[in-house]
Order: sequence, then C-alpha cells, then structure tokens
Amino acid sequence: MSSYFPKLSNGVNFLSETETHPRKFLMIGTCQLMPIHGALLQLGHSADHLLWASHSHSEIPAVDSANQYDANIISFTLRHVFYQAVLDLYPDIPEQIIEIEPLWVRALSEGLIEDFFDACRRIVRSLVLRTQEVVGQRPTFFVTFLEPRRNFMGNLFPRYSLENISYFVQRLNEYIEKLIRRMPNCYLFDLNEVFSEHGRIFNQDDYTLQVAHASFIHDYEGDLNAAPTRMTALTKMSEMYNSREKLQQLTQSIAQRLVDNVKVALEPLQIKLIICDLDDTLWSGISGEKEQMTWNEIGTWPLGLAEALLIYKARGGMLAICSKNEYEPTVEKFKQAFKDGLRIEDFASVKINYESKAENIRRILSEVNILPQNALFIDDNPREVDEVKKTFPEMHILNTEPYDWRRKILFSPLTQVPAITNEARLRTQSIQAKIERDGTRSGASREEWLASLNIEQRYVVVDTPAHENYARAFELVNKTNQFNTNGERWSDDEMRHFLSSGGRIFCTFLNSAVTKSVFSRVCQRLQG
Repeated sequence: MSSYFPKLSNGVNFLSETETHPRKFLMIGTCQLMPIHGALLQLGHSADHLLWASHSHSEIPAVDSANQYDANIISFTLRHVFYQAVLDLYPDIPEQIIEIEPLWVRALSEGLIEDFFDACRRIVRSLVLRTQEVVGQRPTFFVTFLEPRRNFMGNLFPRYSLENISYFVQRLNEYIEKLIRRMPNCYLFDLNEVFSEHGRIFNQDDYTLQVAHASFIHDYEGDLNAAPTRMTALTKMSEMYNSREKLQQLTQSIAQRLVDNVKVALEPLQIKLIICDLDDTLWSGISGEKEQMTWNEIGTWPLGLAEALLIYKARGGMLAICSKNEYEPTVEKFKQAFKDGLRIEDFASVKINYESKAENIRRILSEVNILPQNALFIDDNPREVDEVKKTFPEMHILNTEPYDWRRKILFSPLTQVPAITNEARLRTQSIQAKIERDGTRSGASREEWLASLNIEQRYVVVDTPAHENYARAFELVNKTNQFNTNGERWSDDEMRHFLSSGGRIFCTFLNSAVTKSVFSRVCQRLQG
C-alpha cells in the first residue's frame, strides 16, 4: 500500500502491505496505463504493457500464450470512443478535426446528447466483445473511464442528466460493468474511486485539458519551449497543482489495489473469522464499571467498527466474542450499547467468562472449524494479546490504533470476496446450528442424536460456472479429502474445462431440524 496511509507500528500482520508474492500482469491499453505499469514494477511485480488504441479499426495485440499471467488489465480510451461516436453522429465532419474539437458539446447544444450517448454505448459494447478473446480464464480488470470531477455546465445545472458530462461518463462506466458481469472472471476496476480518495485536484488533468483526454496530470515540456517570445513563462501543471509527489502516491495505490484484487479473486476470504474483545475494543471503557452504557462509550470509532464487522459478516465471514466479564450483565450492556444495530445473535460463538482467552479462542476455533491462520483477534490488552500470540502464532492480530481498525477490516484483501453466495449468507446460522447440534449430541447416544436431527436431503447438479452453487462446490472439492479421494487439487481453469466438456458436479444438501429451528428463530427476529 502506498505511503498515503500512515504506517502504524502496532505489530500487526493483518495488512495488505504483507503481500509479498509477486504477480505478473498483462496490460492492454494506451499510454494512460504507463504510470500504473511503472508503479507495479516499483512494488516488485512484473507487467507487460501492450499498446492498443480503442478505435474500431485497431487490432487487439496478439498475446504470447507462453507467458503465464496472473491477471489482465484492460483499459479503453474515452477520446477514441468519442471520436467514433462523432463519426456515427456527424458523418459529414472531416475526420482530421474530430480529435481536436470537443464535439460532444456540439451534440449537447444541438439536442443530440441522448443520440451521442447511445452511439458511445454501441462502441463500448463492441470493444468489450472484442476483448473476450484475450480474457481467458484469468481474472480480468476493466479500468473505468476517468469521470470529470465537476458538472462543467455549471454549479446549478442538473446533476443526474446526460447534459452533465460527469454523469454521462459515469453512465458509460455503469454500462461497462453491466456488460462484463456476464463474462466469467471479469471485474470493474474503479479508477475514479482511487482518484477521489487521493484528491482529484492533485492528479486529474480535466481542469487543463479537454474532458475526453481523461488522464493523469502530466507536464508537456513542448508547451514551455515552443514559444520563446511569450511575455511570461508557463507554469508547469505539476507545480500549479502540487502533483508530483501526490501522483506517485496515487499510482502506487492503484497498483496495490490491483494486486489486492488478484488475491481476492484467486484466494477469497482468507480471514474467515474475527474474534473480538469487548471492553476498550468493541466499546470504549470497562462495562463492569458502568451501570448504563451511553453514547460516550460507542459514539466514535466503536460504531464504525461495529458497522465494519456487519459488512464483513455480510460477505460471508463469521464473528465471535471473547471477553473476560460476567455473562448476563455484559450481554445486557451489549444490548444497551448497540440496541438492534449489532446483536449478540450476529456472533457465531460467544465466550464471556473469566477463563483464559487463549483457551476460549481454542474452543471457538473448534466450534467453527477454523484454523488459527484464518482468524483475526482484536483486543486492546497487550497481556491478553501476548498470551494469544504465543498460543496461536499464526493468528492475525489487531491490538492498537482503533481508529484504523475499520479500514483494515473493510479493505484488506484477506477479508474480501468477489461475490456473495447463498451459503455465505447463511454461514453464521449454520455454525450456530452446528454448535447447538454438538450440545445436543453430548447428552445422547449416537443413534438418539442422529434420530433427533430429522435430516432431509436434496440434490443439485452444477453444470456451468455461472451456477449459484459453483463457487462453493469448487471450494469443497479442493478443501477437504472428504470430497477429494485421490488427493489431487483442481485449478479453476481445469474445473471450467471439465464442465464445458460435459462434466457435472453433483451437490447434496443436508438440512436438519436443529438447523431449521435456528434459521426460523433468526427469520422471526428479523421480521419482528
């Protein structure tokens, strides 16, 4: 990650900065990709940049099939899309002036902006379809057009109208995502998000150059030297907007996010469980020292942390509580603090007692069937953290700088997924049902326990990677020898080829009465 974010020396191994595995990228596009190409190399990765102009007559560069890339980066050029759209809309205009005249303004003034937008969409669709031959089975990131930072028609003009060129380009980006979501392994890379995070005023050239140029601030030395008779010298753009250092930070952040996205696409949700302390962690202060929890205890970073935990849970991650406190009063304080915003029921396992935290965490890991290296422990107490570290040296830890916990939980590649499956949505309820089943089993014989489950079975046939159960089925085949009797692991490419050649995956689902009971109670709570 770039130096834009502070390097907090808290002994944490839960950071995207720790990603050391070098990646190799195939980059296809014009010179806009050059700063990103350089940043990838600076971060220790490799990339081949093949120049390609987004004209209808431009051939997509031939890709050397011998090169094994981890991911593709594809960028279309806005000025070339506008160029072709003007040709479609104004066939009598000489081609040689199209690239130097901002003719989208003419379309606007003549009431043809809707027609111009439709022409741009047709061209974008053609470009996306042409790139399918190079996408293959690798994760492929389509870079968005850089959207103008303001409504150039004026402050008081309608924001959500195609006459606002910023919204116009935003709609084109939306259309690109709609197209690529139908293609396997394809994702939108939102360049605008990173530009906005770092400050467009330092990095975007649309205050100086035409809208369709849509790129990074860059100095044009020819402008400075071409007219020696100027009364005053031109100020460099990089000096005018103080952009030189900011540009390096921006391009490194773009490169790091691309690297992170490859990890998310290929190895989703590496952190499968977050175990959280309560006192001075999920809220500020010691709950046992207060009769009532108030806004003062949760009004700042705790609310941001609670929301981040719920977002992580919505992705399919699991939550647990490990706190040294008395159970009943602490649960009551929890309800006072978060009302229904964050509930005890959101946590798959809850250990609130005065036993060793390391031992409680051992029980949590056993209940949810997660390895220590796939768990994150958050606790402000250095002594407790030290005990857990010594017991589980591979576990990820957050223990200082709570104002930065939310960012790390939300944006680390270790906590992200490319999509949310039905199985992921019900993961917490499934684990809670498992824990309840295990409790029931401890007091009965195996036969009695099995009979009490009232298991129902159903089958699903997965015949395409687009099937909603494909991701989970593929994960299970490689995850455990229970479903993989020969010990060989499948790559995603191999599995997709297997299905396209007529292969099938048969999935079976087992639902028990206990699982249905837990799920029913959750639904009733939601409806209530």
